[in-house]
Amino acid sequence: GVIRRRPDIKCLRTPAALAQAVTRQAEMLEALWPTLGRGGRLVYATCSVFKQENEAQISRFLERHADARIAAPNLPDGCGRGTIGRQILPGEHDMDGFYFAVLVKED
Repeated sequence: GVIRRRPDIKCLRTPAALAQAVTRQAEMLEALWPTLGRGGRLVYATCSVFKQENEAQISRFLERHADARIAAPNLPDGCGRGTIGRQILPGEHDMDGFYFAVLVKED
């Protein structure tokens, strides 16, 4: 998400680094989820446009947790709507790349 200000990231980011980030993000989700009570909300956000870190990460999480659902936040039309969560692409709304999903813990 910060490529506009740090173009060197394109050269420094490797497939191995991406895989490492995806693993670490999954670990954080797994560690935080048990701390929520019923009805609790967890906001997952990245400064990334990679599906592995974003939509795919949350999809895998939902498959592992029957007590999790996606909340649909009210956003203006055209504000990075995705299948799961919201993906903002660089340049949309004069923003950098960004993703977020709101997870709600059910019974």
